[in-house]
Order: sequence, then structure tokens, then C-alpha cells
Amino acid sequence: ASTSSASSASTISRNIPIPRGFYIYGDVGTGKSLLLNNFFNNAHIISTASKTNKKKRRIHFHSFLQEIHTRIHTYNTSLLHAHGRSFHINTAQHPSLNPILTIAKQLSNETTLLCIDEFQVTDVADAMMLSQFFGEVWRRGVVVVATSNRRPRDLYEGGVNREYFLPFLDLLERFCLVHHLSDGVGDGDDVGDGGDGDGGKGGKGNGD
Repeated sequence: ASTSSASSASTISRNIPIPRGFYIYGDVGTGKSLLLNNFFNNAHIISTASKTNKKKRRIHFHSFLQEIHTRIHTYNTSLLHAHGRSFHINTAQHPSLNPILTIAKQLSNETTLLCIDEFQVTDVADAMMLSQFFGEVWRRGVVVVATSNRRPRDLYEGGVNREYFLPFLDLLERFCLVHHLSDGVGDGDDVGDGGDGDGGKGGKGNGD
């Protein structure tokens, strides 16, 4: 896992001309979700293929992880059906068959701006996946804007094998501007349903 994570970090060119995203953290009630919703609703991302404003997504981090794990499972199942149970993937020799990178490429083709609310990492499997996944997403030019209750270096604090998670933090701080929201911008953390793509209009809040 460490080799793959380090590889994801090292293979990204330091000269990629893409905008940096934001990682906004602060206490509950400081208005992080409201700020994210306003940014999402006013970001005009036009798909070059359809000429419509469809290449942006807003999603709660928990829902995002569920989707990624489901898509990885579906991809692995398709490989199983195609090649049988004896089939083994050496992802180092065949990175094109790496399920994490494959789903990251798919998402990158679907999304230009990815807004994630309530970013947090508590599970070791998620922690091990993030460097590879977001390394590929950032390499392909996706702009990520996230909110969290924790500053980046406090994510997955004390977690199992946390040293393998650290390359993700390096990537996060490189591709996102980190901002501490302390004074608050309103009582907006309950705005939005944590869903996908509506910018939180009319939904029930999840808190922050």
C-alpha cells in the first residue's frame, strides 16, 4: 500500500496548470456548509461535450465514500465474471486494471469540480485508498473543494497505519488552499441534505 501511495504522489507533475481547490475547516456552526453551497451554486462549470452545467458535484463525504466503494465492488465483480476466480491483478505491472485508479479516472471524466461536505477519515480501508484515488483525480485536473471539522494534519489522527495516509495529506495541502473558518458566516451548517448536485437547496441538514 505504501508503494502505491508514494507512487501516486510522486508521479504528479509539479507544473500542472490547474486551479487549486479549497479545504475549509472549523468548528460546528461556523457556516462551512453554507459557504460550500454558495460556492457550488455560483460556480459555472460548462461541459465541453454537452455545453451544459453538468460537470460539478456536491456530495457529503460519507455518501461519496459509499459510492466509491460500490463502484470499486462493481468493477471487481466485472473482472471476476470476465476472468474467473483464479484471475489475479498485479496492479504494479498493470495499473490500468487497478480498481481504485479506474474509478478515479471515471469520476475525473464525469466531474470537473467536486465539492465534498464534512470530510473526515475514521476507517483504515478508506485511509489507505485516499492517496491513490485523489492522487489520480488531481492528476487529471479535477478541482476539489471540501469542508471539515478538522484541520488536514488532524485527519485520521491516531489511526492504524497512519504513516500510509500521510502522502494523501501532502497532496491535499498541495492541491488545496487550507483555510480555518473561525468567526462564522452565518447559521448555515444545516443547509443542504448532503446529497449530490443540488447545492443544498431545500434539503434537510446533516449538521457539521
